[in-house]
This record gives sequence, structure tokens and C-alpha cells, in this order.
Amino acid sequence: MSGYIGSKRSSSLVSFDEGTIGSGVVFPAGHPILLSSSENTSAVASVEFDNTVITSTYKHYILRIHKIIPATDIVYLNLAFSTDNGSSFRNVATGKVYSQVGASSTGAESTAETTDGLSLGTSLGNDADIGQSAEISIFGSQDTNYNYFDVKGWFSGKHNAAHYAWWTSAYVNHAKTAINFLKLSFSSGNIAKHNLSLYGIK
Repeated sequence: MSGYIGSKRSSSLVSFDEGTIGSGVVFPAGHPILLSSSENTSAVASVEFDNTVITSTYKHYILRIHKIIPATDIVYLNLAFSTDNGSSFRNVATGKVYSQVGASSTGAESTAETTDGLSLGTSLGNDADIGQSAEISIFGSQDTNYNYFDVKGWFSGKHNAAHYAWWTSAYVNHAKTAINFLKLSFSSGNIAKHNLSLYGIK
């Protein structure tokens, strides 16, 4: 037997090989499920997740940016939210606190409501093969009982002059309509390189 999950009964064994679990496995509620991943070392304008990925099946989404590098220096990274599969985008307001890594510089920043989306980082640098990383949690994007939902996360990496870490929180005004599209892009220029994954939790 290559391995098993569950109790040692033949009716409940699930075999796996080299870490890959076969089809038909149902994960319990609360377990992150990989929905989509994207990796590219060539420049792209944006990374988008459409209504085939963002659905009412999942209550909570987690976006893990393993690495992202802007093509243009001194930019912001934005995560925009749509209820009509990318035809238009909802207003988002962002609050951030930051700390310089290895130094004492700290502070707070905010961004008023804008359809550009959640604002991540400040004056990000485009130094070759350095970049930034993040983990972003999206709560309640499918809940049509409320006008707003929350997005929270951390973001760290190369500022144009030093390394910084940002802790970010935002609200999305979705007007009781489910989100079905996400767009990740820089405030100016292309995404030079990226490696990221999107997870859903039921």
C-alpha cells in the first residue's frame, strides 16, 4: 500500500502516490482547496480570475502571492473586485500600517474608495529578481445579505529604497451582489514576473 488517509478499513482507504490524491476525494468544510495557480517569467498586464473560478461554492478565498515583480519602478499593487465578470469594478477603501525591515521606520497609510481595488504596498521597486510576496484573505465575497465585505492580509518585499512589510485591511462595497471576478495588476506598467495561487474554503 503506497499510503492511506482515514481509518484502516478497505471501504475508507484513499490511495495516493507522491503526494497526489486521486479524484473523488471530498475535503471537509474549512479546508483550503487549490482552485487556480499562475506562474510566468514573461511580462503580463494583469492576472485575472473569472466567474469559472470565483463562484458561490466557496465562502472564503485566499490569494497567496509567492513572488511578484513590477516592470515599472515606484508603483502600487492593486486587487480589484467585480460582480459582472470584469465589465466593471467595485469601490474599495484600504488602510495600511507598515514597518521597514531591519530598521525603525513605521507608519500608517490609507486609500479612499476607488475601483482600482485593494492597495498593496507603497512605492514598490522593480529590482531584478527581488520582488514582493503576500497572503490575502477575502471574507464574505459571496454573501448577498450585506453591502460590504472585508479583505485582510500582509504584503512584504522590495520598496524602491528598502525592504518593508505592510499589514493591510480593506472593505469592498459590493452592494449585496456576489463577487465573480478578481484582477491583480500594478498601478502602472506590467507584471514582469509572478508566481501565485488561489484557494477556496467552503
